Amino acid sequence: MKQDWLIHNSQLPDFRSPFGAVSCHSAVVIALAVAAGSQPVQVTLRLWHNDHEEKIPMTATVVKNGNLYYQATVTAPEQPGWIWYYFIVEDSDRVWFYGNNQEQLGGIGQISLDVPPSYQITVYEQGLSTPAWFKDTIIYQIFVDRFANGNADKRVEHTPKGSVLHTHWDNNPVYVRDMQTGSILSYDFFGGNLAGVIEKLPYLQQLGIGVIYFNPIFQAPSNHKYDTADYKTVDAQFGDNELFRVLCAKAAEAGIAVILDGVFSHTGSDSIYFNRSGAYPAVGAYQSANSPYYSWYRFKRWPDDYESWWG
Repeated sequence: MKQDWLIHNSQLPDFRSPFGAVSCHSAVVIALAVAAGSQPVQVTLRLWHNDHEEKIPMTATVVKNGNLYYQATVTAPEQPGWIWYYFIVEDSDRVWFYGNNQEQLGGIGQISLDVPPSYQITVYEQGLSTPAWFKDTIIYQIFVDRFANGNADKRVEHTPKGSVLHTHWDNNPVYVRDMQTGSILSYDFFGGNLAGVIEKLPYLQQLGIGVIYFNPIFQAPSNHKYDTADYKTVDAQFGDNELFRVLCAKAAEAGIAVILDGVFSHTGSDSIYFNRSGAYPAVGAYQSANSPYYSWYRFKRWPDDYESWWG
């Protein structure tokens, strides 16, 4: 399919201004370039924000570099969140879509005949200011399981039953999947922990970093910990809450701040809050519509039909 007769590049001001995240109530001008000679009947900007859809007709405004630019102005919502968007281009006998690339990294997108991946605009609280010290600091991201093992004997503790445990740090990561469903049967672990991060603080300080950004560290069965089971407990594979306090104190002594990746848009199904398998004593949303966590989830028909990460 020819891809060059429609163009949007979310990283250039000709197509999106201002670039990047915007504050609540601010205006964003979004443009789609259509090759001269192509005369669509209608160009529409399709938005999704605040849990509802909005379609804005776009207006042809200017010709540049052989392209006719269609523009629409979007007003960011009152509350912080996200605006998702793609374009609908209609001609006399067909509807085209233009959306994000398959990698969903922004920039140049792609034309398709089906609903495409959306572009994203992050909306932050009006008046929010970034601390001056943060603007020029170097951030170092740590995926704890893959960073360093600080145990003297290099033992690896508390991995879930059936896990794949690597014996060499240079092994390739692997998932063990169900051949029929594609679901993950077991995760692999390398044995990194918070003690390893503490051990490496002098090295990180020598690099000149000012912030450690941690991937999730709270209790969860996976290696990535994005399927949180308990927001108040550091996963035992990494250490415990007290060891994390020690790490933060030692990092502060080294002039290094700590940021945690808090995953609050979803939890694991095996968690205190959903508790599908009944592994926790708390009454989860899967077990009772009277659970204090029931409102955290979107059930189409309780208990088995609900929105999840995979659909």
